[in-house]
Amino acid sequence: MSRNAGRGRRHRALADRPAGGAPRAAARRCRRRRRVRQALRVLMDRDDRRRRHRADRLSAW
Repeated sequence: MSRNAGRGRRHRALADRPAGGAPRAAARRCRRRRRVRQALRVLMDRDDRRRRHRADRLSAW
C-alpha cells in the first residue's frame, strides 16, 4: 500500500497541468529518487542473500 500511495492523485495533477519545464523537471527528480531506491533494494537484497548463505552453511554442519 505504501509504495502505491497517492499515485493516482499525482498522475491526475500532472495531466491537467500545461506542458512545460516544471513537469519534466519533476519527472526527472522522481526518476532519480526511484533509481536510488532501487540501488538500496539491490544492496539490501545482496546482503540478505549473503546472510542466508552463511546461515545455510552453518546449519549444514
